[in-house]
Amino acid sequence: MDTTILRNLAEGRKINKSKLIHIVFVCICAMIARNIFIAGQKDLKKLTLEQEKGKVANTILTEIVVSEKQYTAYKGLLNVKDPGVILNSISTLAKNSLVKILSMKPQMQKEYPLYTYYSFEMTISTDSFHKIGQLVKSLENSNEVFLIDSLSVTAQTSGDAGSSSKKIEAEFLISTLLIKEYRK
Repeated sequence: MDTTILRNLAEGRKINKSKLIHIVFVCICAMIARNIFIAGQKDLKKLTLEQEKGKVANTILTEIVVSEKQYTAYKGLLNVKDPGVILNSISTLAKNSLVKILSMKPQMQKEYPLYTYYSFEMTISTDSFHKIGQLVKSLENSNEVFLIDSLSVTAQTSGDAGSSSKKIEAEFLISTLLIKEYRK
């Protein structure tokens, strides 16, 4: 009988050793899986941060593209600058506003790193302040982008006691810009 008990004990130990080996194996696998999971979480956080940085960079790039398109559009408006064409445009605007140009003189052009500044001194005559206002509005709304740097208005009345006529003269300093070529 003693041998049977010993055999049962020996078999039980084998069973216990086998269970113990399986438990240890499962624990080791669980630890390895935990470490892999933690490393994956760190990588996921890094990827999330890089994705956010990429979104910010894409937003900035989109703004740059929009700005470059606006720059190109404005440059197209500003860069049709031949002094003769400019004088004709101003003359047409004055004629449409029913004012008479007494004189128009180009001024010295000023060179800047990004653009050239063209100025014209113009003296006009009319019979109404309203017509001067129409001319100012026409210049400011023109597609050719004119800037009014200064405006001086003088009014004179002349005539007999029975009839008087009003003569208004205005001196303008009108400018426009020529954007220089953009070099990358």
